Amino acid sequence: MKISKLILILVTASILLVTSCTNEPVFPLEPRIEFVDIQPKDVRHLQDSIVITFRFQDGDGNLGADDGEINLELIDSRVNNGLTPVQASNVYSIPDLTPNAKNPSIQGEISVTIPLTINLPTETEEDIRYQIKMWDRAGNLATPINENTDGRIFTDFIRVYRP
Repeated sequence: MKISKLILILVTASILLVTSCTNEPVFPLEPRIEFVDIQPKDVRHLQDSIVITFRFQDGDGNLGADDGEINLELIDSRVNNGLTPVQASNVYSIPDLTPNAKNPSIQGEISVTIPLTINLPTETEEDIRYQIKMWDRAGNLATPINENTDGRIFTDFIRVYRP
């Protein structure tokens, strides 16, 4: 009886060990992101930086790049409404997040700083937000962790004003 219990415990432990060491992705292979925070909520024209934080998940761990390739874009909501696409776009290169990873599934938070924000010349105070676009090395565009209707990810609104 003791031997059969010992065998059962060893078999159960072996199954748990094998299933817990798998390299199978925990998340979808395409990256997913979710807006977390934007600070500060009130920003002075040409004076204050903005920090945008978002959460990510990726099932195959291919986020980021070693070659400085652009893989993150923050787009000001005033694009085509006073700002050109070039003026409204803030682009970044996220470094390779898994250079020596053994488990392909990754998750975490990324914070990005936009050094300065402006008011349009005709405005003294504006409410703006940013769209977050990120893609992996395979070219897959990140989708929302929590699905919404159109698949885009936006920050909350902040106020930009002239002092």
